[in-house]
Amino acid sequence: MKKWIIVLLVLAAAGVATYYIVTNLQDKSGGLGIGKNDAVCIVDGVALRDAPGKEGAFVATLNMGEKLTIADEKEIETQNGAKKYYKVELTGGESGWVKEANIVTAAKPAAVATDAIVYGRPDLITKTSKVFSPLDIVAVKQKQGDFVEVYGKTKDGKKVKGGWVKYDALSFEDVDVAVAIYVAKANKKVGNDARMAALKEIVENPDFSSSRFIAELAALTSEVPVEPAEAPEEAPDTTMAAE
Repeated sequence: MKKWIIVLLVLAAAGVATYYIVTNLQDKSGGLGIGKNDAVCIVDGVALRDAPGKEGAFVATLNMGEKLTIADEKEIETQNGAKKYYKVELTGGESGWVKEANIVTAAKPAAVATDAIVYGRPDLITKTSKVFSPLDIVAVKQKQGDFVEVYGKTKDGKKVKGGWVKYDALSFEDVDVAVAIYVAKANKKVGNDARMAALKEIVENPDFSSSRFIAELAALTSEVPVEPAEAPEEAPDTTMAAE
């Protein structure tokens, strides 16, 4: 009986070890749980089409930071040479084709939570001049130590392709990514009134109440009446009339 118990324990231990080995081989993202078919759209307003190329019929518009699942890939010949397209599935079940340049494969979306300096490698001595700001959206590929590899664009328009930022500077929460996506859309509104109205809609949406960004957005959009300055009291006339 004891022998059977020992055998079962050995088999169980071997099974656990095998599980962790297989898991580590499959997950090349450094523990972020990113699969090879996971992808992120990194260009806002991209058209999803029912066939690769511009000739395909329109299916949907993709948001920057939107999660995608890769189902297929295909190269087509264009006037500018061969271009790769991916067939992707959206969270709602729709599917279509998108150009390779508009997505990052084997990645997951994140929202920048605090100012994040971009490094050339996962090393503090490789600092660059690029910095992500809070509410920027990035696609994350992998984690090494305290750093993650990201793709995206900073608020001042600088593209980052394979740069590294500190892991703690990002939020992977779905609600934070969603708020960042809506804020980006609000900031594209023409006119301050339209922009502030769009930001207020975000703040007033109860589904976003748990986001780390809501308190700051609420403060930004709150109407604080400015009291008119009081007119200074006139000083008494101390001059003496000329005799």
